[in-house]
Amino acid sequence: MATAKELATVAGNGDLDTMRTMLAADGTLATAWQPVMEACLRGRPEALKLLLEHGADPNVKSRSSHHYRPLHRTVEHKKTMPKHEGHMQVVEILLAAGADPLLPGSPWLVSAVALCATGDATEFLPLLLDRIPADLDIFHAALLGHPQRVEELLSDNPALAASYDPDTRIWTDRRGWSALLYCTRSCLGRNDQAKAKELAATARSLLAHGANPNGCIEHAIHSGNREIMKTLLEAGA
Repeated sequence: MATAKELATVAGNGDLDTMRTMLAADGTLATAWQPVMEACLRGRPEALKLLLEHGADPNVKSRSSHHYRPLHRTVEHKKTMPKHEGHMQVVEILLAAGADPLLPGSPWLVSAVALCATGDATEFLPLLLDRIPADLDIFHAALLGHPQRVEELLSDNPALAASYDPDTRIWTDRRGWSALLYCTRSCLGRNDQAKAKELAATARSLLAHGANPNGCIEHAIHSGNREIMKTLLEAGA
């Protein structure tokens, strides 16, 4: 009898005929987390469709210590595995199947939106943003550089400036990702000067309401946003 790990290998290779044979013998294999993760990682849209047809969960979380979900596995930047058109199709299929771009996942336990915006796979972001609410929370508003939304939220609750996203993980702060960390780690201003200024304005707003700049400077270096670096240093980071 075939195992879920064996089906995962076949799905990652895009071998649809072998997948169909294995699923005909045991359709429950599709509901394990490994096959859908491997199809997504490798950008195999047809393999993903077949798994979904047999009951795969588009929001399943891996049982490994990495806590991946299918969207996270698809958009995750890997130098040794360049993205291709298949990955874009996989994102579209997952979203159509009900994948939630705001569910936490990955070793950082952040949303797929955050994983895109803080990495080198921002090409997927427009698809994800079409599926999230317009009334962003403080963390995603800071991440995406929406200073007006941040100001609106802070006017109602100034304490949000110093808040932390529950259960998220980051090596620079055991409390997890703060709103300011989301803002400083965002890569959206790297090649977009207008967005870089919006992110810097967001950072200044958070700092003015009591956000702690310590531990954020290296994330601003990662994002390449000089304006945020200057803002953090002026705030005592």
